[in-house]
Amino acid sequence: MESDQERNQGNKMARIRRAKHKLARRERYDIFPRIGDTSQSSKRIERRTAPGEHPMFGRMTQYAVQFREKQKVKRMYGVLEKQFRRFFGLASKRQGETGLALLQLLELRLDNVVYRSGFAKTRDQARQIVNHGHVTVNGKKLDIPSSILKIGDEIEVKDSITSLAWYEELKKIGESYLPPIWIGRMSDKKAKVEKLPAREDIDPGISEKYLVEFYSK
Repeated sequence: MESDQERNQGNKMARIRRAKHKLARRERYDIFPRIGDTSQSSKRIERRTAPGEHPMFGRMTQYAVQFREKQKVKRMYGVLEKQFRRFFGLASKRQGETGLALLQLLELRLDNVVYRSGFAKTRDQARQIVNHGHVTVNGKKLDIPSSILKIGDEIEVKDSITSLAWYEELKKIGESYLPPIWIGRMSDKKAKVEKLPAREDIDPGISEKYLVEFYSK
């Protein structure tokens, strides 16, 4: 018979899944893609109404379009507003296109590199791995998911990750997984940032021009 603890845990996980589904519907996009699940690769999610009972009528204003794009990207990468503004400030000081620089900074976050390397199925899972101290960068423990990596940095997941319940499943997926070209996967636990990600290496469903317009006001 199911215990109260198991029932509460199941209800909690169900709420999390429902919440993510609602967020994806709200943004009309799969903002929580999973490695190894091609059916849930980043794509547009069509809907007639927003989550809840009431439909959205009329066309969105330019500000609303910019705001929704910002919310979508924030949720994709798991970034808070204060962090997002900081990344935009850093991007605006770099040479070249600010929008691309912003996306590159988001891609170079430690948790995202762990995810892109195939060491976690989702960005949320990658964030947990980093938070729990399972990752080293250039041989030193680093447990700050928002840390921005540089070209040449090597990340490695510790052997302690093998004790996690989902590791064997992830290992099987990793055998056929190909990381983006800017990441060099050296083994099933080690990878290296080879170069900056190009625009074609980043989700094509993101409209960075709206991000720049929103934060440039």
